Amino acid sequence: MIEPPRALRLTFLYKEGRLRLLSRIPVEATVPASDDPPLLAGEHGSWLELLDASNRRLYRLLLHDPIPTDTEVFSPDPRQTMTRLPVAPKQAVFSVLVPELPEAETVALFSSAFRPTAGTAIATADGVPLEPIANLPLAPARPVARFPIKG
Repeated sequence: MIEPPRALRLTFLYKEGRLRLLSRIPVEATVPASDDPPLLAGEHGSWLELLDASNRRLYRLLLHDPIPTDTEVFSPDPRQTMTRLPVAPKQAVFSVLVPELPEAETVALFSSAFRPTAGTAIATADGVPLEPIANLPLAPARPVARFPIKG
């Protein structure tokens, strides 16, 4: 008999300037293939990576706007098109399905769109702050958070 594929449903909460891994639930599900090859330096977007104990990437999943940083606004003038305005994210919850890989130790989140507001602490689960990769006008993606997933 063929075993169904094993996966993990990871649920994250962004609230009050902190990103937390809320749950890690094993499920039987087929997950998307890893989004490889790696992004080029300076490329934009959001993604998640599963890493082994040596920080070697085992799996990468592109994400669509997990922590929204803008909103659609419509003008009362029907001749004007919709525009997007920046917003400071207050709270967001999102879940992803990733393969259950025995060698996966941590999950890392990256984003070029999400920029913490002044005083916002984005850190690993043990409270260690993460440094941006770069600060350019159109900055490349930077680490947002990293969490252990073993156990």
